[in-house]
Amino acid sequence: MKLDHISVTLNDKPDEYRIRAEVKGIPGKQWQEGLKFVWFNSSYYLRKKSELVIKGNEVELVLKDSSDIQNAIDALSNSISKAERIIPNYGVTNVSSYKKVLNN
Repeated sequence: MKLDHISVTLNDKPDEYRIRAEVKGIPGKQWQEGLKFVWFNSSYYLRKKSELVIKGNEVELVLKDSSDIQNAIDALSNSISKAERIIPNYGVTNVSSYKKVLNN
């Protein structure tokens, strides 16, 4: 899986941005759960609490700080990469397997 067609738009609130990206190469139905798990355990999310919305093969982040746009895109891309390793190799139901991937 990888991010494709990344766009950044200004929200209604000052200095609040929305990052949208299409996910290419989706390996199956469980990718959303894997991505959510990795994202909510990422250091970026734990610091910034950016909302992640998944609609079909599109992901969306809401940022409250414009100075962090590149870090958010990098964190999302990294989460996609980690989620891809979880799905085919470990399954989505085994939490200890998630921890193995997150620590790599």
